[in-house]
Amino acid sequence: MLNSIIFHPISRKEIALKEISDHDVLIKDHIFRPKTWERLSLPNETKEDIRFFGLEFEFNIISTKKNKHLDNTAICRNILSLLNASGPHFHIMVDNSVRNGIEIVSNPMSIAYIRKMFNFPAITKELENLGLVASNDTGFHIHAGFNHTLRERNLILKLFSISYPLWLELSRRKIVRLQNRYVSTEFFMMNEKTQRRHEHNILSLMKTGNSFVDFNDLFFDNYEVKNRYNAINFLNPDTVEFRLLNGTVNPEIITESIDFITDFIALVDEISVTREDDIFHLHHFVERTNSSPLLNKTVKQIKKTYSLLEKNRLYYNYFYLLDCYWYESSLTFAEEGDYVITIKDYQHYLTLLKKITALLQRGMVLEANPIKEQVNDFLLASITEVVLVEDFVLGVIPVIHNVSYTELSKEHFHKKYVLLKGVNKDLVTPLLKYIHRKS
Repeated sequence: MLNSIIFHPISRKEIALKEISDHDVLIKDHIFRPKTWERLSLPNETKEDIRFFGLEFEFNIISTKKNKHLDNTAICRNILSLLNASGPHFHIMVDNSVRNGIEIVSNPMSIAYIRKMFNFPAITKELENLGLVASNDTGFHIHAGFNHTLRERNLILKLFSISYPLWLELSRRKIVRLQNRYVSTEFFMMNEKTQRRHEHNILSLMKTGNSFVDFNDLFFDNYEVKNRYNAINFLNPDTVEFRLLNGTVNPEIITESIDFITDFIALVDEISVTREDDIFHLHHFVERTNSSPLLNKTVKQIKKTYSLLEKNRLYYNYFYLLDCYWYESSLTFAEEGDYVITIKDYQHYLTLLKKITALLQRGMVLEANPIKEQVNDFLLASITEVVLVEDFVLGVIPVIHNVSYTELSKEHFHKKYVLLKGVNKDLVTPLLKYIHRKS
């Protein structure tokens, strides 16, 4: 049931939902910014003493059985009824970087306020019912209110570099080339010192489950502060934006991401106040940010990836836009962001990979390139992405161009389809290099 009285997304005054104009319900100006932001906190909090965070959720809107006739403005009116009933929390904008996209943008809020006011399991369920999904082209961005200096930027970038394996796991970004269009990590991976330490970090986690690789002598004075599409965005002098997280309708991932970034910023604050920067390696970072559960998940993924590489079960897909590695998985473990392909098409794909491998082993790089292009075009037409997992069906959409939605029955899935899970290239490459050195 819609709330009849809510807080206006722009004026922030209480108003009847039906009286809000369509223009204000879904803002078409993709560079819209409120003239002022209202900082929201609990009554017992002192605003001068707390850190504020802003949340940005990107979604695609699809047509489902529950949402057969797409009317983006009507859908956004429902979203505002859900989110702005108890406070002036969000406004909604068209997002042209996403296929049929919207961006739900919050006012700055304290962490205590976010935790008290938002029941993410209930909210994400309602968003799914309205036809909102997260796909490879969507993101979840978190802003931390922060008047950052060069010293603090260097500290944030060093801590990010140290903890990059954790970010790869948390973000669920699998596609480096598409990722780098709007969420670039090129600065880190093209910096020889950072790249070398990252590779040692991954190998240490694979071998021991921990890492003491030293990042102490890294400085980032030449970081592109004016590039708003960097994974860590410092363009606004009053905020730090963490852009690496993939879009999601999974409430556990939303909560875990908010908690991790809160602890990350708390560590930055502590070091900034004490002037005692003694975080030089991942082990110490994990201890100080209480992120051992995330570390354990990261190590598990790294060890699994290494095992798959050794068994030749991890494939590079040669898809120009979706340049990730992936492996065959069971329907039991299906989750948003996985890929689906028919068994027939999958067998043809493996045949093409064998041809490429044979040519490359003989040094015939030029001869392999046309087949790589063939793989790219073939996958573009045959692969779909999982955006909804329910008891009896998987909901999928194409990986690019449109959001035409299809439901696949789980009952007969194994007879017709293959489920593939992607792995980010930045995680795989250090392991591949290690295997090649061993052989």
